[in-house]
Amino acid sequence: MINFLIVDKIIKDALVEDIPNEDITTNSIISEDSISSVDLLCKEEGIIAGLEVYARVFHILGGVTVDLLKKDGDKVYPKEKIAELKGNTRNILM
Repeated sequence: MINFLIVDKIIKDALVEDIPNEDITTNSIISEDSISSVDLLCKEEGIIAGLEVYARVFHILGGVTVDLLKKDGDKVYPKEKIAELKGNTRNILM
């Protein structure tokens, strides 16, 4: 079981370090109300891990739903869909 009290702080600290103010490029070309759908695809064969934390990033950013199609420990293959995202384009790109 993941302790989100700890994980949330790590995610927020990483976001602040990576994007201290805002994503200037994205904000200049993508409108605030833009909605997108994205498929997360596997690049290489392996065992997947970290999906709950991945989804939690978008929960913290808000405005994005993540539908996980795999779970940690599953074997994955190239071009296999792991998750589907839908929501605020800026937050997906962030």
